[in-house]
Amino acid sequence: MAENWKDNDLSAAPIIAVVDDDFGIRDALFDLISSLGYHAQLYASGDEFLRTSTRGEIDVVISDYRMPGISGLDLQSRLNEEGSSCAVILMTSYYDEQLRKAGLAAGAIGFLHKPFRAEALISHIAEALCRK
Repeated sequence: MAENWKDNDLSAAPIIAVVDDDFGIRDALFDLISSLGYHAQLYASGDEFLRTSTRGEIDVVISDYRMPGISGLDLQSRLNEEGSSCAVILMTSYYDEQLRKAGLAAGAIGFLHKPFRAEALISHIAEALCRK
């Protein structure tokens, strides 16, 4: 699916959700995701994301690990419980090997330490879309 949409209708472009309480991170990731030709949806919290009625259409979730309210790991657990097929990429400014292991064990496609290189995120997004 990662490449097939490019040959077809742009409205079929993958939808990437960014869940982070930091406006600057959301804004920067919106620009990056849009520049790749994907649709970006932004959420200031895991709770806000879970309230959206269109989350079944989302292909990839990029979520901060630590946020007020529901954490990125808790968000991933909720999506797992619901049987969601969207891939999750976790990121954090507070890197800890135990956090990384917990995220990956819960099924995250990737775990990034902020600040990270755009290429690392792009690689994780491509991997996630190839698994769809």
